[in-house]
Amino acid sequence: MTKTAAEIVAGKFHGAIKQYNMLEGCTGILVGYSGGADSSVLLRLLCGLCRERNIYLLAVHVHHGIRGDEADRDAEFCRRACEKLGVEFRLIRADIPALASKLGRGIEETARDFRYSEFRRILESDARLSHVAVAHNSDDNAETMIFNLVRGCGVDGLGGIVPIRPLGNIAQPLGESAQGNAFAQSSHNGDHAQSSYNGDYAQSSHNGDHAQQRAGILIRPLIRVQKREILGYCYENGIEYIIDSTNADTAYTRNYIRAEIIPRLERLNPSFLTAAERLSGLARADSDSLERTASAYCASDTIA
Repeated sequence: MTKTAAEIVAGKFHGAIKQYNMLEGCTGILVGYSGGADSSVLLRLLCGLCRERNIYLLAVHVHHGIRGDEADRDAEFCRRACEKLGVEFRLIRADIPALASKLGRGIEETARDFRYSEFRRILESDARLSHVAVAHNSDDNAETMIFNLVRGCGVDGLGGIVPIRPLGNIAQPLGESAQGNAFAQSSHNGDHAQSSYNGDYAQSSHNGDHAQQRAGILIRPLIRVQKREILGYCYENGIEYIIDSTNADTAYTRNYIRAEIIPRLERLNPSFLTAAERLSGLARADSDSLERTASAYCASDTIA
């Protein structure tokens, strides 16, 4: 019997959580919510899971100050969706173009790092929160692998996007770490508070140790789900979502990989995304094994 998209997505969602023990020690989850198809599906799946397990859930939307009225529309869409779902909602506003210019970095890179900085700040200020969930999927993982491969990566790069890691150790796929300050405004239930962004990022490989830090744990429950399955889930469940107009701009490297490279690879192998997922899992296992062996060797007083 053929499974529905909803059954496939839910199965992979719960499977990833179980496989990587994502909810160990979980008291509350901050979910990054853009309003797109991926995060809309993640939010709804987490709603059911958190209610079932009595876990606190907070949705956070970051307005990057990039797309004018369209970004305002996205923020309002997310607020209304959370209101309907009965999920607490928080809006963060920032001027990412100004911050990127000040730091001399790309807009995409700056926006990503700003989001994670804000996620950490919110989690550290709220004792109810222990985890941050983001909606990276199998297609995102394949894009990252291709991006890293083109740059001449090693085994860590072929590992793609790790399913779970300490929130404080976000790898920098683009450029060097930077430090700077910019104004960010946080809106929570109508209240406004100012917070400063102090980018301080350390690159770290995943070592297989998921011991929770106060900085929190980052989880990606949709990492095994393909985009087409996510869209099918939305269709079957009548889930509305928004489309970021910049996603069609192939001037962005990731968009080019998504629109041009992956479809050509799927001509060679229609199951390319599944194959890429298998490769990334093997690469992460190899990397973890090498790191454990090296750590044990360095801790030993004996040199063979």
